[in-house]
Amino acid sequence: MVVVPKLGGRFRWWANHRLLIELAVKNVYRIPRADDCPDFLGDAMVFSTMECIAGYWQIPVAAEDREKTTLTSHTGLFRFLRLTFGLVSAPASFQRASEIIFTGVG
Repeated sequence: MVVVPKLGGRFRWWANHRLLIELAVKNVYRIPRADDCPDFLGDAMVFSTMECIAGYWQIPVAAEDREKTTLTSHTGLFRFLRLTFGLVSAPASFQRASEIIFTGVG
C-alpha cells in the first residue's frame, strides 16, 4: 500500500492488485461509449444528473471474494468490504449496478 497525493492537496492510498487482475475472471458486462449515450435519450424532454463520486464504495464485495482483496501493511492485513478502484471488473460491476438501480434491468 502506498499513499499518493491527489490534485488539490488531498491524499489517497493505492494498492497493487496486479496479481489479482491476472487471475481474475473478467466481468464482460457492456459499458456504453460516451458518444453513444445521446442516442439512448430518444425524444426525452426532461433530464437529471446524479453525482456518483463514491459510487464504487456503495457496492459490497461478496463475502467469499473479500480475502482476494487482502492487502498487507506495516500495521496488519486489510480487506476491502466495498468495491475498489483498480480491480479489473470494477467498471463493469458499477455499470451493472447502476443500470439495475436506475432502470430495474441488468
